[in-house]
Amino acid sequence: MAGKIEMAEVPATPPVVVENHDAAYHIWRHAGVTGRTLVHVDAHHDMWWLDDASRLTIANYVCQAIKDGFVNHVIWVVPDAAWTSRRSRRALSRHLRSLAGQYSAGRPPIDVSPRRLSTDLRGTPVTICSLDSLPVQAEPVLLDLDTDFLVLPVVEYERDDTPAERPWIWPEELVAALRAREVQADIVTVAYSVEGGYTPLAWKHLGDALALEWVASSELQMPEREGYRCLRRAAVARASGDHGRAGGELEQASQCLPRSAAPFYHLALLHQDAGEIDDARGCFERAVGLDPSYRGPYSSRGFAYLFEGRFDAAASEFNRLLELDPENPFARVGMARLAMRSRQWPVAETQLRRSLAASPRLVDGHRSLGEVLAKLGREDEAITAYARSVRLALAGEVSVTEPILTAPDGAGPRDGGHGRVHAAMARLDARRGRMADAVAGYRMAIAVGYDRVGVRGGLAWLFMKQRRWHAAATEGARAIAQVPNAVRRVGRHILRNVRRAARKRHSGRKRPA
Repeated sequence: MAGKIEMAEVPATPPVVVENHDAAYHIWRHAGVTGRTLVHVDAHHDMWWLDDASRLTIANYVCQAIKDGFVNHVIWVVPDAAWTSRRSRRALSRHLRSLAGQYSAGRPPIDVSPRRLSTDLRGTPVTICSLDSLPVQAEPVLLDLDTDFLVLPVVEYERDDTPAERPWIWPEELVAALRAREVQADIVTVAYSVEGGYTPLAWKHLGDALALEWVASSELQMPEREGYRCLRRAAVARASGDHGRAGGELEQASQCLPRSAAPFYHLALLHQDAGEIDDARGCFERAVGLDPSYRGPYSSRGFAYLFEGRFDAAASEFNRLLELDPENPFARVGMARLAMRSRQWPVAETQLRRSLAASPRLVDGHRSLGEVLAKLGREDEAITAYARSVRLALAGEVSVTEPILTAPDGAGPRDGGHGRVHAAMARLDARRGRMADAVAGYRMAIAVGYDRVGVRGGLAWLFMKQRRWHAAATEGARAIAQVPNAVRRVGRHILRNVRRAARKRHSGRKRPA
């Protein structure tokens, strides 16, 4: 067949390593690929239906690749344990049924076989399988690897991910499994997925190890490969309580990987375990010096626990990070959010002031400060703080408490909470009697997608105050039309909380011996 690439001609392609997984779409687009099989090795399918390409995210970029014709067959390889329990297998089926409902008016049949599910989405075959049931490929594929695959043992549906304490499979084992299935690829992408809390920072280096394992080994690469194996042995030794051996392996890793932050970060954790705080802080600073992202919002699991409603665990994580990095601005924001939850407004303000002193461009710091100042009755100061957060969002700064959104054309803020801030400012302006500013604020909130009952109702009330009866009636009708959606959102929120509480009660029960 003309244009077919023979397997023997496919080189060991150096992978492209990215942070946000939707970067893979742009790599495929730049390469001009068309009609390819995608082998997507991930604990998430990343193919929710996408109507508007400007809202491309880590959760839907595969959909856009299908719509653009880059991909004509998706093979989603999931962690092995996803097949070992009824609940996890049900999660896979629910994902596939949900995707089928989004992609097609009817629901195409799902073919079920041992360790494999398959269906057809708008003419695109989609297969879910384990590593050992991955179909052997006759031609080179697009190979898309996510580091979270190594640390998330199962696939969840409408439940929070729970990373394992250590990887359930290591990079060299994953690559060996792919080679055993005769997978070859001319384009390989590897995502870290630290942002958003999917891959714990402690395992970020697995992305680099995975990329290195994929390419053919050489004498020059042997020290690096040995460095990653030292990190693996150190993790096993630390878990077993053998801190002496773990420290020795990490020292060796730092010599084999002189440009990697990972050995020093793990040494910091090891010293912290032993109560050697000065040594821990020194190692942490060395890690940050090599890779500044180690002082990012996901330097701990604090925000992940905060989003999950595990507030005691979040506090423990933030305090542990502050022990390593006393002025970490993200940990301070996290502690402020916890204080706000218990209505400790002065404590929250103090934490936020310290956070912003360390990082003045932190969107979450200004936004949370606006909320705190409003609760303290300092409304003009609150508006000023909110306005700063808006300007930072428009300048491209991103909130760590909102979904990750990517706008490749640079149009509009990437901050999902932008509209909510405008609505909050409008309410404060209304209280201060600044009616024109309040109306403008509500309209801006709607313009950026924050169209809610409260926003429409606020506009209706303002127009009534101004005796603009027709405009008030129009906005009142629009508010009423929003009520069913609002009720559904509240219902989903309540259901999530009930499920979370049930899981907590279940996890606290003693299991039979």
